[in-house]
Amino acid sequence: MAKALFKSWFVDFDPVRAKLEGRSTGLPAEISDLFPVSFEDSELGEIPSGWSVSPLGEILEVDKGVSYKGDFLLDSEGLPMVFLVASLVKEYLEKKG
Repeated sequence: MAKALFKSWFVDFDPVRAKLEGRSTGLPAEISDLFPVSFEDSELGEIPSGWSVSPLGEILEVDKGVSYKGDFLLDSEGLPMVFLVASLVKEYLEKKG
């Protein structure tokens, strides 16, 4: 299910396409409102307006070998750590190859 949701939102941009075509996104308003209603050109093709193309390392910090318990679940600013499903990211990058 997570894989299908990721593909729908971040590869196929289904909520943006639905809005562009005047259809319901089928999402709660507070989530639907996060998606723009148009596309813009990028070096990878069309992407949702206001989004950008960036290497992952520019938008997040990756720490390997960190214990995922206790105080390590929050960074120094109180932001939660996020565990990315490596196989999902790897598969996406391989397809974009």
